[in-house]
Amino acid sequence: MGEPSPYAKLRVGNDEKQTSIKQKTTDPRWEETFLFLVNNPLQQDLNLDVMDSLKGEKKLGTVNIPLKQCLTAPDLILSCPFQLKESGSNTKVVLRLCLRVGSFS
Repeated sequence: MGEPSPYAKLRVGNDEKQTSIKQKTTDPRWEETFLFLVNNPLQQDLNLDVMDSLKGEKKLGTVNIPLKQCLTAPDLILSCPFQLKESGSNTKVVLRLCLRVGSFS
């Protein structure tokens, strides 16, 4: 069957980003940074889908993270593992989410 070549799609609202593809591994490490404009962290989620580029864009797992979790985290930084749904029981993704507050004039 062979190992997957995974990548992740990340989405907040209508803004979608994608990681690089990690060839033939079940333990990908992306260590990539993405910026999203968050209008209301109380109502928005980060949606993450892990996909296999070798199997016709087959979904390997998914997680939806309410961004309001960052509001109670120290320094507005949430760093922890999240269980992937639609995947194995021990399949997790570790993310570091940083919420930065700014204003536009």
